[in-house]
Amino acid sequence: MSKNETSPTQFAVDALGGGILGESPVDDMESRGAPESVCGKRKLGEPGEAEINPESKRAGGAGGAGMLGHLLVVRSSIGQKERNKLAGEGYVFVNVTSRACDPRKLGGTPGSEYVKLSPFFPVGQVALPEGAVDGHTHSETVEGMWQGLKILDGKCDGSKFRNKRMKNLKRSSKNKTHGGHCVGKDKAPLGLLAARRELYVPAYLFQLQKMGDVVEKLRAEATQRKVALVDYTDAEVDDPSRPLAHACILRDVLRGCNPLRALASPAPRR
Repeated sequence: MSKNETSPTQFAVDALGGGILGESPVDDMESRGAPESVCGKRKLGEPGEAEINPESKRAGGAGGAGMLGHLLVVRSSIGQKERNKLAGEGYVFVNVTSRACDPRKLGGTPGSEYVKLSPFFPVGQVALPEGAVDGHTHSETVEGMWQGLKILDGKCDGSKFRNKRMKNLKRSSKNKTHGGHCVGKDKAPLGLLAARRELYVPAYLFQLQKMGDVVEKLRAEATQRKVALVDYTDAEVDDPSRPLAHACILRDVLRGCNPLRALASPAPRR
């Protein structure tokens, strides 16, 4: 990485401090005691109306920015009964996966701009750790970065960095030895939570920064009505038992919350 390039972690710092969180920077929200229902942890995928602290509301009253407290992350596999329940409560489903343009998928809409918020989208110039994989400094996608740096049976896969097709990015660890994520030849691999903190979340924040217009469009929509973000999972960043839902990071950004707050304590390396 050259002196003029920015590391993924620095991109996260720039994103968090440069307006991607909206009108209320996360430090300001937390210093004012933003309510647990807005920035705190809550079980996702279950309907439940968040009570918004009046101090955290901006112009627009109950129908304005305060509606951001109603943001949910739901799994695309939820059953019809739960879909009907959420729809009955006024929720609109917004698919933010690579299938966002497929009307057959929950929340999918032909031509949806929200596909650009999928980590499979070729945002380009996603920085890789210096010297992690020979001959590679950047990835076309966040998912390609994550999968390519994964050490399976002692190997990374640089081909994932070049993949722009939004498919065939996954690498299965079934029947393979998972050695963490590579951050350099002379550095210890990162364990799962450390890799999320140092690699995935910063890279996805970089993507959201580049797709700022789309983020603002979704934020505007979410201030006017209840929105359920559709992802393949609803796991938070600090839940190592399941694949991370990028929609949880997106939800935090839309609310003006720091998505790294749950990983504030250093996670152990392998």
